[in-house]
Amino acid sequence: MTSINFGSRVSLKEAAQLIAAVGTTNNIMLRGPMGIGKSSILPMLRELLGNEYEYVYFDMTAKSEGDTAIPFPDKEAGVMRFFTNEALKLHTGLPVVVVLDELPKSSRSIQQMVMPMFENPKRIADKLLPAGSIIIATGNLSEEGLGDTFLAHTMNRFTVLEVRQPSVDEWLVWGAANGIHPVVLAWVNQNPTALASFRDDDFDPSNAYVSNPKRVQVGQVVTPRSLERVSNIVWQREKFNENTLLAALIGTFGEPAARDIQHFIVFQDELPSRELILKAPDTAPIPTSVGAIITLLFNLERAVDTDTMSAIMKYVSRMEAEHQAVFCTSLARSKTKQTIAFRNGDFTKWAAENADIL
Repeated sequence: MTSINFGSRVSLKEAAQLIAAVGTTNNIMLRGPMGIGKSSILPMLRELLGNEYEYVYFDMTAKSEGDTAIPFPDKEAGVMRFFTNEALKLHTGLPVVVVLDELPKSSRSIQQMVMPMFENPKRIADKLLPAGSIIIATGNLSEEGLGDTFLAHTMNRFTVLEVRQPSVDEWLVWGAANGIHPVVLAWVNQNPTALASFRDDDFDPSNAYVSNPKRVQVGQVVTPRSLERVSNIVWQREKFNENTLLAALIGTFGEPAARDIQHFIVFQDELPSRELILKAPDTAPIPTSVGAIITLLFNLERAVDTDTMSAIMKYVSRMEAEHQAVFCTSLARSKTKQTIAFRNGDFTKWAAENADIL
């Protein structure tokens, strides 16, 4: 087995496509910056592979040898046999797709216990895995200094893929489809450096939002994972005061980002209501600041359905062309909204007139 050049990075979607194609013959190790969603590859693989598999997430940093299989004596045969953990789903008879998350951080003894899962035929203790099973390991980059260690001969068992940070556009499409708060979507849209990576050729070392192993950092940083947790906080912010909100934001994705996003939270409170926009799209006020407009557009995307689409398009068409483009391109990329959009006459007219953008 071979490892690709670490100068070539792939998206999580590209990694899933490779695993679906060769995962039964090649062991895949996904490595990438912390918090980019490597472990979320399971839903992507489910879409590609369907219900012919069982899907298992196994956090290796929280496991010991007994969490994989435990021995018991077969007195009649005079041998030791093993019970495997039900969480591995080997008892169902279906082939399994198993993500061994953070495997390089686990103890040497637990690594040795699961390494036979990467052999041919694949097994755990004395149990063979069903034919067609796919085992994936994940870990972080060595530059991050997070304790990822493998012996050279162990690493040689894998095809190693470096998974890159999602682009802003990729993350916004994912976020809109997965319930990320419009405030968070708008903030990322207006602050693309929040998704920069120290692995980028044009990375700015003064970027205070993100992790940089070459700089001493105290506190949290922005990652796709922390953005999702920030969204959870913003959705519930009416249940606690402003001081608690700021403290929670700082404790989730760092002080620079927390203080920046406060402005967008203020915008949210000053936006015209959804009801007013749907009732009077020709006269409902349009915010004056760019940040407020972007926040409003992501709010409106959540409101799109067959009944509201025309009124929302009429309102958005009163905005400047670049803001119309933000709204319409996001809709066109949305798995849940694009069908509604392309069945709407106002949207298809805009799309035809702006085909170079879409």
